[in-house]
Amino acid sequence: MSALVLGEMTVRILVSEPPRPRVTQPAGFSPFARTDKGVRVYVPGALFSHVYDVTADARGYFGADGRVDYRINNLGFRGEDMPVEKPPGIRRVLCLGDSFTFGEGVREKDTWPQRLAQILGTQTQVINAGIEGADLDSEGLFLFLYGRQLAPDAVVIAFFMNDAMPFQATVAHQGLLEAPLSGSKLGRYSALWRFLERRRTAARQTRHYLGDLRESFSSQHWRDARARIPRLRAMADRDGFRIIAMIFPLLYALDGEYPLEREHAEVRSAFAAAGIEVVDLLDTYRGHKPEELWAHVTDPHPNELAQAMAAERIARALR
Repeated sequence: MSALVLGEMTVRILVSEPPRPRVTQPAGFSPFARTDKGVRVYVPGALFSHVYDVTADARGYFGADGRVDYRINNLGFRGEDMPVEKPPGIRRVLCLGDSFTFGEGVREKDTWPQRLAQILGTQTQVINAGIEGADLDSEGLFLFLYGRQLAPDAVVIAFFMNDAMPFQATVAHQGLLEAPLSGSKLGRYSALWRFLERRRTAARQTRHYLGDLRESFSSQHWRDARARIPRLRAMADRDGFRIIAMIFPLLYALDGEYPLEREHAEVRSAFAAAGIEVVDLLDTYRGHKPEELWAHVTDPHPNELAQAMAAERIARALR
């Protein structure tokens, strides 16, 4: 009994309550729409924000109010307004991807497309066409229907390791991560019990997510998506742009036994078999503590450091 009392006292003194999950503002606002072709896009001119718990902002990145603002331009992309027509003498790089490319949890200037623009200089225009929740299929469809109209000289397709999952499964997992823990009756009164419950729940969710990620590479959804990768190469050849695939790893166990080595090899093989250049960021991030690359302790999207590392790596490939 004395050990339990000591444990309870230690947790109450040394362990703080978990930070609050981020919230979206305006509350209930959705910046998304569907085109007449059924493609999920942003509403031009939309403005929204994520607000993070600043008590857990060890980097001091989010400021006093914890906000990250997102502005959608006239074309439905994150960033400032731009013409559809490419300006004379300018090279265009079109960046396709999901929330890692859009830049959830980082300011606009810190997204890897904006960092890439800074590296490549004023004669190159980099377009951030990342859409939260996008996958390989939706990105390919977007490129075919709309992206080619922008006359890109190069297209970078950012593949995250959950792209082998159906969109609904990705949304379900994100919902679990953001949902507050209900806790047990005992947890209402015992800080030690709440701490143990949080540890068990986090471990269970991680195992479940990793299992689903591995299984997704045996799914029909992935087989269908993989079979359509050669179409990306065909579009590039027909329209005369360079195409590169950039693989974002799961920001987990990068300094230990990374759990998706085999799946990375499969993705690299799928793009390479279609004649598409591949940049795998696993080697870029390997050895780093994952939490050092997270946007927030509650949000494992790549932070400004991880975004800058991605930009530098893809810049080397483009050069």
